[in-house]
Amino acid sequence: MTEALSDEAIVFLSKPFHGVIASYDLQGTLHQVPVNAVLDVEVFPYRLLILAGGSSKKVRNLRRNPTASFCVFRGQSYVSIFGLAEVREDASEIERTEILYEKKYSKTPRFNPSRVVVSIECSRSIEHRLDL
Repeated sequence: MTEALSDEAIVFLSKPFHGVIASYDLQGTLHQVPVNAVLDVEVFPYRLLILAGGSSKKVRNLRRNPTASFCVFRGQSYVSIFGLAEVREDASEIERTEILYEKKYSKTPRFNPSRVVVSIECSRSIEHRLDL
C-alpha cells in the first residue's frame, strides 16, 4: 500500500481503461459498477474523475457516504484507489472532465443533462505488478 500514487501508477492510469467503482448502499453493502475514469494530476493529492448521471445509484450512495474505492486492472497488473468522493455539479468542472475524457478515450461522452462529476481524492492506493 502507498499513500500516494507512484509514477508507474500514473502512467498505468493514463491509458484508456475501464474500472470498477465501489460505494456503500443503504444496507451497508458494496455497490460496484464498471465506469471509465480520468486521473486529474493537476491537483495534489491526485483525484480520479468519473462522469455519472446525477440520479445514478453510485451518486446517491456517495452523497450519503463518500467512502469510495476504484480498481482498474490489465492481466495481473492493477491499481486500487481509496478515498473520499465528492459529487460536483459545477458546469465548468463537468466540461473540463468531458474534455479530459475526450482526450483519453478519443470520443466525446454521450449527452446527459443530469451529468455530474464524481471526484475521488486518491488518499491511499494498492499497486501490483505495474512493470509488466
